[in-house]
Amino acid sequence: MEKHEFNKLTSDALPMLRGVIRKMVGNKEQTDELTQEALLKAWEARETFKSHSKFSTWLCSIGVRCGLDYLKRQKLWRSRAQVIYAAQCLKDPELGMEVGKLFSEPNLNYDVKEHIAYCFTC
Repeated sequence: MEKHEFNKLTSDALPMLRGVIRKMVGNKEQTDELTQEALLKAWEARETFKSHSKFSTWLCSIGVRCGLDYLKRQKLWRSRAQVIYAAQCLKDPELGMEVGKLFSEPNLNYDVKEHIAYCFTC
């Protein structure tokens, strides 16, 4: 597959790829990094693409594997983390104010709403 053909196929599939990864990781910056990782892996494996499936499906499957690998590596979210953190905020008013301020910032507002909406689809 030539570079110009690959670029055309990826530009058409990019919104879908980004959407899939974003729903998995819920973080814009990490979505950007994982999208680049998936594109690089797709470029390196471009000769394995079989045209009997859609390119976007193939590309998204690479993105899903990148996302799953990332989530496995992180192990940041422990069981009942929201409950534990909320209790800490109640004990420490200063921490509660800091968290409240963060959640009221306009750029985080979209992420929180999107994450909650995604949680309901689980």
